[in-house]
Order: sequence, then structure tokens, then C-alpha cells
Amino acid sequence: MDLQPDIIKTDRYNICHQHLFQTPLFEIQTDHIDNEELSNLIYKMREDGGGEVKSNYGGWHSETKSSETGLDEFEGFFENTLDKILPHLPFNPPIQNVIEIGAWAMINNKGNYNILHNHISNNLDLSGVYYVKVPEGDCGSISFRDPRGSVYGNDFFFDRFCQKDAYRNRFPIEGLLYLFPTFLEHCVLPSQVDGDRIAISFNLTLS
Repeated sequence: MDLQPDIIKTDRYNICHQHLFQTPLFEIQTDHIDNEELSNLIYKMREDGGGEVKSNYGGWHSETKSSETGLDEFEGFFENTLDKILPHLPFNPPIQNVIEIGAWAMINNKGNYNILHNHISNNLDLSGVYYVKVPEGDCGSISFRDPRGSVYGNDFFFDRFCQKDAYRNRFPIEGLLYLFPTFLEHCVLPSQVDGDRIAISFNLTLS
């Protein structure tokens, strides 16, 4: 799905600037989720033990829970959230059903970060991250990498059109939800502050 072109008018010509191969990033500010209760549930998960190392350097990464075996603590988050968002996203044909959800929690503190990665795997369609708790200050932005790999071989375009920057950063806000395609590489920058940033990340299989 391409954006509408921009028209650049000169003295003689109209230049049609067409936006090809858009990569979607959907940002939703929610207002119906009890984040304090969700934080307490995630802290309880950590206290009960378990966890794993994936893309995280430091911090705590829970084991992945799925809708097939039971989302447990995450059930309340997904209830009445995805069904109010997914059908309105600009896909053709529209999203009809969520077939499967895989979700995990992350707790990052000062110095913790996540290395560059993507979520490509069989039958995974969209990824998401939801910010449950966000301390004041620079607690680590999520940073998305330009997926057009060959752009880095064109210095003229990379310097003048991309401003020599292959990354776009988004600062976490409590209650904010991002959805993006699983192929979009991303990382989380190191937190510079004391205090936990808690997020729920997930993958969706859709029809």
C-alpha cells in the first residue's frame, strides 16, 4: 500500500514524488488498561522464577506464553484490546481473526538493553510492544532499522535523503502500543536511569 504522492511544483514542471514500499509502524495510545495491576502481575512472574535470555543484555525476559497453552497473566491485556485495533489497520483484505498470540514480559533497568533483532518465523505476521511502566528520564528508546538493505550501498541517497541515519527512535510512554511487521529489525537502547521499564512484547498470527 503506497502513500499518496507529493507534488513539487517548479516554474516549468510538476514533480510527482511517489512513496514506494512503505513500512508501517502503528502507534496506539491506550487508556483502558490497568497498568499498575499488570506491573504487579509481571513482578510476581519474576519472583516465581524462570525467564530466559533472548535479545536482552541484562534485565529480565520472561518465558513466552501462548494463546494455545494459556496466556495467563497477559490475558487481561489482550482482552478488549486487539479486537478494537486490528480490523481498522489498513490491510487489504482486512484482518479478520487472531489465530495465535505469543507474548513475553521484559523488565529493564539502568544499563540494560536489547540487541538488534527481528521476529521473522513461520506464520508470524505482526509484532508488538506495549509499555506497562515507564520511569522518568531516558529509560531506553526502541530503535527501528531501515529494512531496505541496499540503501546503504548508495552514499548519495543515504547521506542526502536518509540524513546518514538508518535508525528511527521512538521514546517509550506508559500505555503506548506499537504494532509493526515481524521483518522490521529493532533494538532497545540502554536505559540511563534507575527504575524499571516494563514492557510486554508479542507476535501475532493472523487471518
